Amino acid sequence: MSERQKARALSESLDALLHRGGAGQTPEDEEIRALSELGQSLRDVSFRIRPAHQARIEGLLLQHQADLRQGTAGARRVVPPVRTAAPLTPRWFRPLMTAYAGLAFLIVCAFALLLGTDIDWQALLGRGPEVLSVTTAVPGVEPDGLPTTPRTAFLRDVQGAVFLQTEGGAWIPVRASQIVRAGQRVRTDTLSAASLVFCDGSLAHLGPGTEISVEYLGIYPDDGARIVELAQWSGESEHHVISGASVHARYWVQTPSGLGEARGTLFHVHVLTDALSRFTVDRGAVSVTNTGATVTLGAGQLTTVAANQAPGDPAFRITGEGLVTEVGETWAIAGSAFSIRDGTVLVDGPQVGDWVSVDGYLTPDGTQVADRVVLHRRAPANRFIVAGTVGALGEATWTVDGQRITVGEGVAAPAGLEVGDLLHVEGAIYPAGTLVAWAATPIEDAPGSAFRFTGVVQDVGKTGWSISGIPVQVDDRSPFGEGLGYGEVVEVRGLILDDGAWLARSVSAAREGPREFEFAGYLQEGEGLAVSGIALASRSWTEVDAGAEAGSEVRVDGQILADGTWVAAEVEPLGEGKHRSEFVGIAESVDPLIVSGIRFSSGSAGVAGGVQVGSVVKVKAWIAASGERIARQITPAAVARAGLGCVRIRAAVATARPGQIKLAGGPTVHLREGTSIVGEIAAGSTVEIEFCAS
Repeated sequence: MSERQKARALSESLDALLHRGGAGQTPEDEEIRALSELGQSLRDVSFRIRPAHQARIEGLLLQHQADLRQGTAGARRVVPPVRTAAPLTPRWFRPLMTAYAGLAFLIVCAFALLLGTDIDWQALLGRGPEVLSVTTAVPGVEPDGLPTTPRTAFLRDVQGAVFLQTEGGAWIPVRASQIVRAGQRVRTDTLSAASLVFCDGSLAHLGPGTEISVEYLGIYPDDGARIVELAQWSGESEHHVISGASVHARYWVQTPSGLGEARGTLFHVHVLTDALSRFTVDRGAVSVTNTGATVTLGAGQLTTVAANQAPGDPAFRITGEGLVTEVGETWAIAGSAFSIRDGTVLVDGPQVGDWVSVDGYLTPDGTQVADRVVLHRRAPANRFIVAGTVGALGEATWTVDGQRITVGEGVAAPAGLEVGDLLHVEGAIYPAGTLVAWAATPIEDAPGSAFRFTGVVQDVGKTGWSISGIPVQVDDRSPFGEGLGYGEVVEVRGLILDDGAWLARSVSAAREGPREFEFAGYLQEGEGLAVSGIALASRSWTEVDAGAEAGSEVRVDGQILADGTWVAAEVEPLGEGKHRSEFVGIAESVDPLIVSGIRFSSGSAGVAGGVQVGSVVKVKAWIAASGERIARQITPAAVARAGLGCVRIRAAVATARPGQIKLAGGPTVHLREGTSIVGEIAAGSTVEIEFCAS
C-alpha cells in the first residue's frame, strides 16, 4: 500500500471513529490517538501541494483556531447550567462536539494537502475566500489593507527605485505596494527604501542599496507560530519582530557570513562586504551564529562576523553626528576620538571641518572604533553664492552682480548666456578673497522661483516625470541627459510655477559627492518642518531665520541623506527674490569686517553677538554701484552655533546608583551635576546615553 493510500485509510478510519465511537475507549482517548496518527501520516507523505492551496489552508487554520477560541469562550458566558434532575446530555458532550468540529475541519485540510486537488474553496465553505488581514504592534506601522497569509508578505512604503525579482529571474520596478512570496528577492537602489510586512505584523525595513531574498514563510503546524527566514546579500536593514507566545516562532536573517535569530526584538543587519556582516540590537536579544559558534546580543550590543570565522565578542554600539576636527589614524568627531581601521568605510570623502555621522563600537579597552563615517555637510567655511545680473563674460572670469568671479576648472558658461541675463553661481573662496565658481545656472526671468535637487527617477512620461516622489513637469524646453530612466540618480533644475507645479529645465546625471536641494515655497504650520507640502527633517545645525513664519514664502536649502531624507540646512524669508549674495568663511577681522579675505562694509547691519575673530560666519550682502560690498546680515554659521556634536550609546543597565550607572557587560558611566535624566533608570532597563561637546 502506498503512503498516499495509507494516509487516505487513516483519514477514513478517523471519520468512522468520529461517527461511531471506539469500543473499550473513551472518546477523549480516541481523539488523542487519532490526532497523533493523522499528524504522523502527514509527516511521512511526500507530495507536491499547490502554493495557493497551501497558503489558503494555513490561513484558514489560523482563522479557525481564533474562531474556536472565541466560540468556546462565548459558550462559557451565555449557556446557563441545566438544573434538571438528570442531565439531558452527558457532561463531556458539549466540549467533545466542539473538538469534533475542529477535527472535521482538519480532515478537510488533510485531504486537500494529501491529494493536491483543485477544490472549490468558495463552494466548500459557502463563503468567499478567507484571508488574514495584517495587524501590527510595531509603533508607527499601520496596515494598509493589503491581504496576506503566513505564506506571503507584502512590500510597502516604497521610496525611490525598488525592484522585485520574478520567478524567471527578471527584475521589475515596484511603484506601489506589492505581494511578495518565498523565493523572491527585493532590491533597493541609492536614495531608496521599502518595508516588508509579514503576517503577524513583524517588519523588515530595507535601507538604500540593500538586497534581501525571502527564503521561507510559513507557520508551525502544531500551534500556528510564525516562521520567517530571510537572506540579506547587501546593504542595511532594520527588523521589528513581534514577540510570539510560542517557542516555535522563528525569525531568521542569514548573511554571507552569519545567521541572526530573534524573537520579540528590534535589531539591524548590515552587510559591510561580501565577507563581513554586522548585527546590532536596539531592544530584546538576538543570537548570531557562524562556523558552529553562537553569541547572544543584548540591547545596545553588536557583533561583527567575518566569513568562516566565529562571531566577534559582543561590543557596545556607538552612533553620533558632529564636526570633524582631526583626521588620520584617529579621527576627532563630535569631540570624541575614533580609531580608523582597514574596514572603516568613508562615504563621500569627509575632511576636517565637515559635518558627518559616525557609526561604530566600543572595544573592551575603551577604544571607540568607527565602522562608517558619512559626510552630511561640507565644511561651511569658504563658500559663496552669488545670484544676479551678468555684467561681463570672459573665458577666465565673469562679473555677476558686480562681483568678479574666476571660472573654475571644468565649468563653462551655460549655453546661450549673454550679458544682462540672470545667473546663479556657487563656488569657493580662495586665499586673498578670490571667488572661484564650481557651478553656474541661468535664472529664467519668468513667473515662479528656481529649484534644484537630486533624486531617483521613478517614472518617465511624455509630459511629466516622478523623481523621488516629486512630480516634475517637462516640455519641449526641458533637455535631458542621455540614457536616463527608472532608477537613475539625477540632478533636476527648474522653476516652481505660480500654480505650484515643478517644471524641469534640465535633468542630468548626478555628480559624485553630497546630494543637495534648494527651492522656495510657503512655510506650513505644524510640529514638523514642511515647505509647500515637502516634509523636511531638521538637525541641531538647521538654521531658521527669525523672519520665517508660518504662511510666509521662504527659501530652503539642505542635504539629502543616503535614505532619501531631506534635511534642511537653512530656511530664510524670500524677500530678496532672485538676487542674492551670500558668503561663509572665517572672520579675519571684525572692525573692519573681513571674511576669508573679502572686505565688507557692515553698514547698519551690525555684527551679531558671537561673531569673533577666527569664528565661522555667514554674511548676506549686496554690491553697491561703486563696487563696495555692503553686508545686510552678519551671523555665526549654524554649524558653529551647534557645537561639535553628540555621540550616543544604548545599553542595558546592570546597576543604578546615585551619580552612576553600571552598564551590563560594559563600563560604569558617571553622571555629573546637570545631566538631564529622562524616565526612571533601574537595573534591567535599557537606556540611551548621549555625550555632547560644546
